[in-house]
Amino acid sequence: MGVQLLLDGLRLGVESPQAEHIDHVVTAMGETCEQHRPGPDPEWSLHILPGHPVLEDSREWPRLELRPGGPSLTITGNQNGRLRAMGYYRPQSAPVAIEVDRAQRLTRLVVSSTYTDQTHWSAWLAKTFFASRLSACGWRMLHASAVELNGVAVLFVAAPGGGKSTLAHRACRELGAAFMADDLVMLGPDGTVVGWPTRVCLPHGLNSPSSKQIGRMVGGPQRRRLVLSLAEHRTLGFTHAPPTPLGTVVHVRSGPASIPSCRPWTARSRKRAEMSAGDIPVQRLYTSDLLGLTGAAPTFPPRNEEKVFSDVDGFDLTIPDSTALPSAPVWEALSPALPPGVGVRS
Repeated sequence: MGVQLLLDGLRLGVESPQAEHIDHVVTAMGETCEQHRPGPDPEWSLHILPGHPVLEDSREWPRLELRPGGPSLTITGNQNGRLRAMGYYRPQSAPVAIEVDRAQRLTRLVVSSTYTDQTHWSAWLAKTFFASRLSACGWRMLHASAVELNGVAVLFVAAPGGGKSTLAHRACRELGAAFMADDLVMLGPDGTVVGWPTRVCLPHGLNSPSSKQIGRMVGGPQRRRLVLSLAEHRTLGFTHAPPTPLGTVVHVRSGPASIPSCRPWTARSRKRAEMSAGDIPVQRLYTSDLLGLTGAAPTFPPRNEEKVFSDVDGFDLTIPDSTALPSAPVWEALSPALPPGVGVRS
């Protein structure tokens, strides 16, 4: 069983004898990729195989930890064009075995279960395949949320905790927007926006979670969020959008104002928005195939002086207090930044 995922001319073949593995990758990629039947000559293939990964003595081999307490990879062999690694999604998780065959343009992922942290590796490898190659072709990964409105993408940029997720989800509920991402997007050199969510964090108060979901709240009293998979997010009634041309960018910031206000960017505020959008040191691990697990060369972060939003309309949204954003009257202030014909739903 298998599928080919297509994005910007890149093809990744995904195969597995178990349909659950295919479904997991397809769901994790969301609306990002077109889906096709297996076909000839993809750029790279990912084969997900059931098995029992054998623990190897890896004390002398390099180890990459993607974030403290998070996924880690240890190289256990690299001979004759084949690289082997052991992966742990969390320190207490069962291991997976990864084998990269560069001659066959193939990554084999051996997992012992379809319902544990092991399944996250398949989605991570798929995202790494696309993001590493897109980055090498001039795409940029940005710290932003995004929605599709009337055929164009609206990006919300803010400092961490500044309201990106809240505005994206409010736009879906109140403006009829389609969701793209609440934290990360890919922006192409032609202005195409691709949502790049690894999960969804729904701000508390915008929806009433069920008793089962309450236990998955994270954060403190000032910033509680419900962590959802993309599949769970759809069950709450949100639609997801495919790649969409960029329409406008809104930079959200707190300031001395009694009500939300909006004005076009100045050169200084544009620079601040670009710095905020580019502040993703950890997330760049999702764009660079540092160990060559999907056959790509490592990519390097862009230079600070590179412009991101030089050819797009941008606006500053000033809000008195980010904690009041779930109910603040923002859409009237943002009307100059939104596509024509957008109105608040009753």
